[in-house]
Amino acid sequence: MYKKVFVSLNMLLLSICYVALSISFPSKWFRDRENYEIIAKYSNYFFYNLGDLSFTKEPVFLFINYLLTKITLFTNVPYFYVFFITSMMMFFLYKRSDSLLLFLLGLIALFIIPFTFHMQFVVLRQGIATVLFIYAIVCLKSNKTVLMLMLPLIHASFFFVLVLYYSYVFLKKYVSNILVISAIISIFSVVLFGVILGVAEYIGFYQLSYQDVLTIDSSGKAFVFNILILVFL
Repeated sequence: MYKKVFVSLNMLLLSICYVALSISFPSKWFRDRENYEIIAKYSNYFFYNLGDLSFTKEPVFLFINYLLTKITLFTNVPYFYVFFITSMMMFFLYKRSDSLLLFLLGLIALFIIPFTFHMQFVVLRQGIATVLFIYAIVCLKSNKTVLMLMLPLIHASFFFVLVLYYSYVFLKKYVSNILVISAIISIFSVVLFGVILGVAEYIGFYQLSYQDVLTIDSSGKAFVFNILILVFL
């Protein structure tokens, strides 16, 4: 019993230190932070001028910005997001770790793996939506629908993610082999991504105007790697 308490206290202490360290990093170290500050500063204008197809403009994220600017400076808003994302990640890690060693390995992985690092410190909108998505899957046994449907209104990419997730849930009812499910989802995701990209360009998803889209590596290595990870999982 004492050993369990000791391990729990150490994981809690490490979690607090990790979150404190994360929010101590200056925003100038990370790209896109200035954009988050601008969105927060003018959130009132953005929220009340969504225009047509407002669901593509991530209104929930804009509303969260609007609320936060009522209690803090707009320059502090990205730090709040980092605090929320890293705290949630520590919660998941604590919940799933059976030992202090596993917790430490998970902590190191969060910081050194590019995807998790960017999720916590760079692509904050995706990070917020991702931790809420994980929370719904890991912690909610029922009544997930409302939270799930809110995610695309925080980051539009979750329109795509939710289709894949519910396709997986549907397939599990009829297909027992996980490799077959993974293969079907992989092929479906390629087709769906092409369709969604075309629709997004047609209706004007503003994310497509980002310069990153124009300079992204198109060799396909990352896509192949992620498909292999998906099959493995």
